[in-house]
Amino acid sequence: MVAQWATRALTAGLCVLACCALLAGCQGAGETKAPAAAAPAATAATGPVTFARGDGSSVAEAILVKGANEATGVAAEYQWLRDHLPGCRPERQVLLDVGGRRYDQLDVVMPNGERRSVFFDITEFFGKL
Repeated sequence: MVAQWATRALTAGLCVLACCALLAGCQGAGETKAPAAAAPAATAATGPVTFARGDGSSVAEAILVKGANEATGVAAEYQWLRDHLPGCRPERQVLLDVGGRRYDQLDVVMPNGERRSVFFDITEFFGKL
């Protein structure tokens, strides 16, 4: 029972952190900037957070987040959005479990009103503080 409560409290805390990151990223929504050239998005205790694999357009093409923990991984996802989809406005984040792997689906609205979902494979860091 206590473990369930602790897991739910952690999840709620991470959602609050993600929302704060989301709001911080939206402050410069009207500004356009070039993506960072292969620079790490954040730094975890084990080293820089990096991205591999797909373009994020679907679960099959999910962007693999490597070298992160829960805090640095979520922050890195929102940094990826700012770097690759400048001006987007994140609307919601959904945790998915597909085939035993964990994914974050971030739904955003582009400056032109187009809605998009971006998928991140977070299996490597999910549940690791």
